[in-house]
Amino acid sequence: MKGSEDMRIPTPDEVRAGLPPPLGLVAGNSDLVWRAVGPMVRVLGRTALGRMLLVLGGRLAGRAIVRLGLFGVTPGRDAPEVAESWMRVLAGMGCRFEVASASEEEVVVRMLECPAGLCAKDGREVCEAGMEADRTVVAMLGGRLEIGETFATGADFCEERVVVTRQGG
Repeated sequence: MKGSEDMRIPTPDEVRAGLPPPLGLVAGNSDLVWRAVGPMVRVLGRTALGRMLLVLGGRLAGRAIVRLGLFGVTPGRDAPEVAESWMRVLAGMGCRFEVASASEEEVVVRMLECPAGLCAKDGREVCEAGMEADRTVVAMLGGRLEIGETFATGADFCEERVVVTRQGG
């Protein structure tokens, strides 16, 4: 069984090395990507229709990431394997995070900053809609992503739990 100290967090450069050139260029400039995406998430998140578009776009993006095997994602047999695969996406997109705890059933990941720049004034609904790509990736890898505390509710971190939903990948 892996504990949080045993989980390997890939470096952004390791993840980006395996991407096709256009995606590698985007991932290599993730700070620019997030500066464009963050305001778009905020604007779309203001209305129910906008949040629905964020959810639909997130589902499409998540499915594409897993089906195309981008960032080297592969299904997992337990929560650490699912989480490690999902963390490849986070690392590849320049997200700052840490593993807070890990067991075979659950891995808790803390985002150290919101890549989209959300904060308390943006609200939970916007955060939930914006996290749909992550939820979709984790679900397709064999887990469930549960979002706890978030920057969008005034917390100093965003806590996300990866819970295994199937055994055997």
